[in-house]
Order: sequence, then structure tokens, then C-alpha cells
Amino acid sequence: NFFLNHINYHRTIYIAIMTGGARIRLLEYLYDIYLKDLLSQPFCGVVKLYGMGAIITNNSIIRDIYLDTQIIPNDISRNHLCGKLYLAINDFLNNSKCDWFLRLCDDTFINLKAFSLFFNELNQGTNPLKDKLVQGNCIHKLRRANSYPQGGSGMIFSRFSVIELLSNFEHFKEICYYIKNDDTS
Repeated sequence: NFFLNHINYHRTIYIAIMTGGARIRLLEYLYDIYLKDLLSQPFCGVVKLYGMGAIITNNSIIRDIYLDTQIIPNDISRNHLCGKLYLAINDFLNNSKCDWFLRLCDDTFINLKAFSLFFNELNQGTNPLKDKLVQGNCIHKLRRANSYPQGGSGMIFSRFSVIELLSNFEHFKEICYYIKNDDTS
């Protein structure tokens, strides 16, 4: 059990926050209320803000983690979210050793105490390198046959699931073309 807890303690997460340059005041506020504490957590491997447009801020940490993303050709999704997700998952797979990928919107608050408990519990029964797991808030409407994940509040993917998503990304882009959102596609 000590060994299992030791492994779980060293599992890390890549957090991709979808935003825009015009929302810098919101990003500064998020930094003050939770991002600065999140960055110091042992499970926090990478945090990046995927935006569009230059930002002007005195906060050097926000400047360091903010990416002025380029528009992916033919990405007509809302705020180019599908292209931002594509860039984020490629960065996650190619430039990090993180075990988990968390996609958030910039208007989401993370309760660090609750998230730490969730993350520890998540790692108790799941191997992110071998198990397929995508988890988020699901929405189901009465008299409808399907539920769907609502990703603005956050969707977590095991590394294995991100590899699967990337291998089928052309299909994902086709769906994105019609639905216009990365989280519900």
C-alpha cells in the first residue's frame, strides 16, 4: 500500500485552460484565487493558458504560461476551441511526461482541497498509461436518448485516452465542424 501511494503521489497532471487574450483581468483574478496555489501542488506538472491574441499583464507567471495560439486551418469552432484542444493534446503527449490531461475553461474555479482528494482517489484504481478514462460533468435532458459531457467545468483524460483521441482526430474535427465546441464533440 505504501508503494501504491508513493506511485500515485508522483502522478502528475497537465492542465490546459482555454481562454482568450481579451480576458486577462479574469486570468489575473483566477491566479489570485487559485492558480498560484495550484502551481505549487505536487501533482501539478504543467499548466498552460491556450488563448488567442497578445496579453498585457504585470504578472510574469501568467505571461509565462499563456500561449497565443495560431488558428488551425479550417477550424470554425467557437473561439477556435477544437484547434486549441488539438494543440494542447499534442503538447501534452510530445512535451510532457504527465499522466493525466485536464481541459478547463477560464471561468472555472478549482477547489484545491476537493481536487486533491479527487486526484488521489482517481489514481487508486486507474492506470492512466493503460486505462481509457474520460471523466467530466455529464448533461442529460429529459426525453432525450443521449447524455453528453459538458467540458467547460473540466474534463479529465488518461494519457491512454488522449492517445486514442489523437488517433481519431480527423473524425473529431468532422464532428467539431458541425457542433462548434470541443467539449461536446
